[in-house]
Formats: sequence, C-alpha cells, structure tokens
Amino acid sequence: MKIASKLIVFVLFFFILNGCANSYKISTIDTVNVDDYSVYVFRLCEKIRVEGTQRFLLCDTDCKPNDINSLEGIQVREELYFLIEKQGNKVIYLTTKTDRSFDIEPDIFNSEAHKEFVFVDDLENVYYGILDKNSIIFTNKNEILKFEIAPREDSSCNYRISTLLSNSKEDPTVINNRLISLQDIYSVPLQFIKSERVLAIKENRKYELDSLQTIKLTGKRIVFKGKRDSIRRSQRKRLKYHPEFD
Repeated sequence: MKIASKLIVFVLFFFILNGCANSYKISTIDTVNVDDYSVYVFRLCEKIRVEGTQRFLLCDTDCKPNDINSLEGIQVREELYFLIEKQGNKVIYLTTKTDRSFDIEPDIFNSEAHKEFVFVDDLENVYYGILDKNSIIFTNKNEILKFEIAPREDSSCNYRISTLLSNSKEDPTVINNRLISLQDIYSVPLQFIKSERVLAIKENRKYELDSLQTIKLTGKRIVFKGKRDSIRRSQRKRLKYHPEFD
C-alpha cells in the first residue's frame, strides 16, 4: 500500500524518519497510568473513486467517529494518537507501525475490533511532550518541536494542529526555525478528536483482550503492561522526544 499524502510525509518527517537516530542518553525511569489520560485520535481515510483514482480525507467529522466499515469505497489508512493528561499538562504522542501490510483483509485499521480498541501491538513510536496553553511542545537535547493548536471552544472535543515550529541545534534544514502553517499546505487538517476507544493488548490473548494499565520507562525498555499480559519494546529506538535528558 503506497500512501501518497503530503500530510503523512510531513508527519513522518518529524516523528518517524528520525525515530532511530537518537544519540542522547535516556535517563528517565517512570510509570504512566493510562487511566489518567484521555485518548484523542487522528484518522486519515482513503476514498477509491470509480475511475480508480484515490482521494484522502478525514475519517471523522464534527468530533464524531464515522463507522468506516459501513461506507462503500472508504478505508482508514493511517491513525495517530494523543494521550492528554486529564488533571495535568502531560501529552504522550503515539504513532503506528509503517511496515504493516494492507494486503490482509481486513487490515489493522478496518477490522470490527478497531471501533472500540487501539491495539498496543500496532504502535511504533512513543513521544512525551507538554501541553502549554495553546501549544504542545516536544523536546530532546538537540531540538524543540512545537505544535501550535488552533483556537478551541471551551467545550471543544478536538485538538487541531495549525502550525509547526522546529528549532534544532543540528545542521539546518529547509524548514528549521520556520513557522509552517498546515492550512496553507494541506487540504486535510491534522485533527485529533476525543475518543472512547480503549488501549488494549492482543499479542498474547487467548479468550479476551487485555486492557492497557501502564506505560513504564525502565531506562532501556518501554513496557506496555495490562492486567495479565505485557509487551516490552526497545526504548532507545522509539523515543525521540522524552521528559528528561542527560
């Protein structure tokens, strides 16, 4: 499956392309209780037209998730997630694997189970940031990446990213130290809507899914722990942005 969306290319540029290029020493040991966070989801859909051409669009409108399985010719092609602290200002950004196959029907985003669950098994990278007024800020020892949030109503159920600003100590790039307006570039907004979906582990399940309880940083590993099962992943390869640095 080839995702020819400039939006995805741009997001991957910041969060996935450089995900394995970490040179800093990870020092934080911490445990996050998932129940302390609300889940916000960005879903990108693809519509296959009669003539065979493709068009990308937001899967969800008016802060309500559409039942994509019931819409002919439309499938979910990408999902990204924010976990935003309910009583605080911490943000956890989660991306999904880029090497998954769309040849299996249904693929990982278009099964019935995905109406209710986000599967930890499908996650690729974990990034820690801070919600500061109208910005979400991610840092590492060489870079500060700021997501500016479009104005929201008091009762708003979404976060729409309006601009990006990257300040880096590394070699300058074309977009470094420049405020990038997503509205001027993309027809599809980067919008995360509040979701009732539950983070779950399916890797070792036998009869039922195991809901995710904690995300633990151990210095060398990320441990996704449920009530019964757990998944251990290399922390060094998956954390580009992190709460503390040495």
